[in-house]
Amino acid sequence: HDVPADTRPPLNDHSLWSHMKMTSALATCIYLECERVGRLIGKEPDIYEFALIGGDADGIKAYINRSLSLPDLRGGSSMIKEATEKATEPIRVRLGPDCVIFAGGGSFLAIAPSFMADELASEAERSFEEATDGELTITVRKVEGDGAYVRDHFGDMWRKLQLEVRKAKIARAPRLPEAEVREGKVLCDVCRMRPGVEEPALARTLPYDMSPRRERLCEACLRRRARGKVEGRPIKLDELEDEAGYIAIIKADADDVGRVFSG
Repeated sequence: HDVPADTRPPLNDHSLWSHMKMTSALATCIYLECERVGRLIGKEPDIYEFALIGGDADGIKAYINRSLSLPDLRGGSSMIKEATEKATEPIRVRLGPDCVIFAGGGSFLAIAPSFMADELASEAERSFEEATDGELTITVRKVEGDGAYVRDHFGDMWRKLQLEVRKAKIARAPRLPEAEVREGKVLCDVCRMRPGVEEPALARTLPYDMSPRRERLCEACLRRRARGKVEGRPIKLDELEDEAGYIAIIKADADDVGRVFSG
């Protein structure tokens, strides 16, 4: 009854494993607080201070749609996935994996001792931006409460955290890379922000090249494109076509994700 889950049917909105994970996360926070002060503060979890830390990437849609090249789309998606893991890495390393409640798609939620929350939030922001070569930022915020409040109002804390993140995202526009315009240099054909160099000769999507020249890409966009290669080369369209020579383009986007997460 001390954690925000009930494993008894038909009330089991969490699996037993999730219930144990939350128990482990809260116990970790209590242990670290006791270690910090050098003694056991108390036996009841209610008196300890906890923090929920949440983050959400800024401008993902604009970043993904910056280039409609297939390798760039795959590379951008892969980079966001890896950057989300990197953002939670300081929390997983210092607190353990149980303290990361979820992470994926540019968003994460974690629980930590209150005294470590600000430092972990800053490390999460820095790790995310480093993993995206500074092309994407992430908004990270925290809410705090004692054990009694966490036990009885976990959903309210989560909802408040979502509102704090949303307000912060509205208050600041996504930071775009500054243009590096240099005399005599041609800008990158994808981001149009930095000088580009001619892309190395690679296997083309089509067996012939109708473009007047190879694309010129900056280092960041070259790395993104390289991530989208399959075994070092793009997938050719004729590898996907059916017997009649047709392929299909399918796009999907989840509905009401925020409403589902907020319960």
